[in-house]
Amino acid sequence: MSLAAYVGHGGHGGHGGFSGPASPLSGTNPAQIGEFGYNFASAPHSPMLSNALRVARGAIIRDGRTEVDGDKFPTAEPNSSSLEHLDMYPRSAVVDWELLSGLDLATHLNADPDQEGDRVILSHRTTDGTTMPFLELIAPGRDVFAKQLVHVGDAAGEREERFDEINIQLADLLSFYTGLTFIHPARQPHVMEFVRSALRFCVLVEFRIKHAFTRPRPVAFSSSVMPIIQTPSHSTLPSGHATEAFFLATLFKHFYSTSGAGDADKHAGFCNEMAVRIAHNRTVAGVHFPVDSAAGAVLGTALANYVLARFSANGTDESQLKNQKCDTRKYGGARFDYADYVELAAQRQPLDSCGPILSDVQPAEGVTGIAEHPLALNPQLNWLWGKCVTELQHSQYTEDDG
Repeated sequence: MSLAAYVGHGGHGGHGGFSGPASPLSGTNPAQIGEFGYNFASAPHSPMLSNALRVARGAIIRDGRTEVDGDKFPTAEPNSSSLEHLDMYPRSAVVDWELLSGLDLATHLNADPDQEGDRVILSHRTTDGTTMPFLELIAPGRDVFAKQLVHVGDAAGEREERFDEINIQLADLLSFYTGLTFIHPARQPHVMEFVRSALRFCVLVEFRIKHAFTRPRPVAFSSSVMPIIQTPSHSTLPSGHATEAFFLATLFKHFYSTSGAGDADKHAGFCNEMAVRIAHNRTVAGVHFPVDSAAGAVLGTALANYVLARFSANGTDESQLKNQKCDTRKYGGARFDYADYVELAAQRQPLDSCGPILSDVQPAEGVTGIAEHPLALNPQLNWLWGKCVTELQHSQYTEDDG
């Protein structure tokens, strides 16, 4: 199915701090663009202003006739590959559509959700209708969650230390990454626009996958979990916070390396550790299993690499955009700390798991895989990415700044 149908999803600000009015473009600021994005040049829309303009027109254009001004023909609209002339509201709609319209999501589900092996396959769809998979995510059955429950109970001992983080991260993950990378709305407005668009995309995909898997939360297995925040109504796997945390970590690592600001490897390590901490906080709160975070880490990273490839037409390292399989049935009784994440990402076996859960999938003979197939340049997405590159490379402090 095409996810373009979900472009109208509104009112959900994600966990990145983009809360706002229920609209097709959550994250837009009504104070800046008016309720529907139609401010006048120097004042917000109001009935009084509309009436004032009506009266003024009647006084100035006395005969009331409207004619073409001489032989001049109105200037044509700017080229559609540029979004420069658009308000934030329509520009966000165009970007959302272009990003979503290339994605396919296929589900293969058992009749009984307690049975293992439910799977979701994410693919890129080219303009000629060819689909190129880039991630297959397989959900575990009840047995894995039962083994994981002990880690949820153990993590409750960390609630006092992480209490503030858990509550802040109910609505804001983004500040934890801008704090590492110095991205500011005034200095990099297009980068922030990119992040908002990308995060909306991530949220849409993660919730569709959650809805497909319908896996129960920890408190459904044991009332002794007693979470310290409200258990959400949606499925536990994959963890949305883990998905968005690793999604943002991957984006911000790429921003930092693009800016040339400093030690990219050191910064990448900080971003990865932050994502692991955010993911684990949800287990501490009592609303997620570690395996949910493992699935979210894989999904968030894959979605971020896909987004970067779409915006930059494979301007990102092509080795990062490849077809992978994540089989969480093998996660067993493993935790999800930084050491476990390192093993998972390296396609090795985390401690107490039943084997590596992440692997590369080679394309069938005669089939071009997504890693080898250059993605077609999308002019609208590439326009925004070009603006981001300029801001990232010209808005960083250097050693000479003191």
